[in-house]
Amino acid sequence: TPLEVAKLALQLDAVGDQRLGNSLAAATRSLVSAGGPSALYAGHFGLQMRQAVWTSVFFATLPLFGENFVAGFAAGVLGALINNPIDVCRSVAQKQVIGQWVFNQPPVPKSAPYVGATLRAGRSVLRKNGLKGLWAGSAFKACHLGFGGALMAVLQPQCTKLWKRTLELRGGAILAGYNPFGLVATDLGLQFLEFNGSRDSDLGRL
Repeated sequence: TPLEVAKLALQLDAVGDQRLGNSLAAATRSLVSAGGPSALYAGHFGLQMRQAVWTSVFFATLPLFGENFVAGFAAGVLGALINNPIDVCRSVAQKQVIGQWVFNQPPVPKSAPYVGATLRAGRSVLRKNGLKGLWAGSAFKACHLGFGGALMAVLQPQCTKLWKRTLELRGGAILAGYNPFGLVATDLGLQFLEFNGSRDSDLGRL
């Protein structure tokens, strides 16, 4: 979130006075000076809710569609459509708070990261555009997360199999059924495979 907020400040500043000089460091320092460290987390509640909703919907519905490319795309699109209102509220909350600071230079409120800012942004969208405003940008977002979900549905089972096989080859078969680190563990497993060329013949049969 801090990088996203600083990026937004630079984008808004580019059409304003350009007092930040297109500098990420300058944007970060200025935001902290204007509102303390919490300024870097503007819209944080909405961001976390957005991620939680999409992830929950994706993994809950993926088995219903079937774990393949098309199923992953469908689950990703469904998750995107359901979490789009939260994402709109998060985007508007960040833009309102950071935009006011960039153009008018008032202090960034301490409440910027919390639920109140996100709810106020949602109410402003409803007043101006009605319910349809909460689904602004939903077509692009659905395609974006649909293809992301499709790749996850295809690659995750293969990576999991590869990780399990790696543990077995290392004499860790007892751990093969339990992967507490998710994708991080998968990445470590792939790094291990890269540095264990002596077993290429065995791994080639995966």
